[in-house]
Amino acid sequence: MSRSKKTSSSVTKLYGILNDNPCISKHTTFISNSNTNNYQNICNKGDLIHKLANEIIKKSYPISNLDKKLDEYLNQYNNIKLTPFELLEAKNFLTSHIYNSYKDYECKKTEEPISFSNGLINGQIDLIINDKIIVDYKTGKIDKSNIEKYSFQLKIYSAIYSTKIESAYILQLNGMKHHVNLDGSNELLSSLKNKIDTINKTKEFTYNASSQNCQYCQYQKKCDTFWRAVKNEKDEFFERFLLGQITLIQNFPLGRKKIHLATGEKIIVDKKYTNKILGINEGDSYKFINVYKKEDKKYQFGAYSEKIKI
Repeated sequence: MSRSKKTSSSVTKLYGILNDNPCISKHTTFISNSNTNNYQNICNKGDLIHKLANEIIKKSYPISNLDKKLDEYLNQYNNIKLTPFELLEAKNFLTSHIYNSYKDYECKKTEEPISFSNGLINGQIDLIINDKIIVDYKTGKIDKSNIEKYSFQLKIYSAIYSTKIESAYILQLNGMKHHVNLDGSNELLSSLKNKIDTINKTKEFTYNASSQNCQYCQYQKKCDTFWRAVKNEKDEFFERFLLGQITLIQNFPLGRKKIHLATGEKIIVDKKYTNKILGINEGDSYKFINVYKKEDKKYQFGAYSEKIKI
């Protein structure tokens, strides 16, 4: 799971509320990653850089050991592949824009959890300096399409954390800082809370199925709008989900099975996962969650795959 994608999706959800185009419930309302994130799951470059920045600021090891630490983590999390340029960019960011920029500040907090209105909005702040300055690292591209949403994110952060916050900025990998005007932050948070409260009371909101909106929603399994999108929106995300009637179940040597759906898709199930499809029968209809596309119309059942009878 990608840190940057999750943050972006979460901000989009809350930002959408203020523009009357939400797809949200009290159970999926968050503005950043879980505030219990301890980096046990390092999935991409953004996760890795955030982890290293956090350790450098906490002085977990001398900055002279950065190269060794980077190599160690890249070996440990071998799903992350950095090009020579990305490796150089990461080292420069961590040395010049993290260590050199913040080493002399006495009071620093990293990955500071925040929560508002009994957990209605949860998140964590990358860096707080002297309880007055908020810094949010962004390892992805920042342009006109997302700068307003990220600025909204920091305004909400500042309002939740403390009235003492004087400034906030987004820090990019190249060291560029995007300063955020915090005027009206408290009013923005109050307006957001009122709208969320109204949605949760009336249960009236827009069902806006998209990869970004649906990726972290806990209601995928039951949401009709989501499953309509599974049928129609065949992008990389929605292709992890299938639904249809089983027309044939083939058994192969070594305990392998192949499930044929009326829609033409075929799902391969290796022996070690056949216990997860116990009870399925030809003629029944199912939803299949987190299956992995191998090629056109051919999918693989895996460790995180599920089936739900329709």
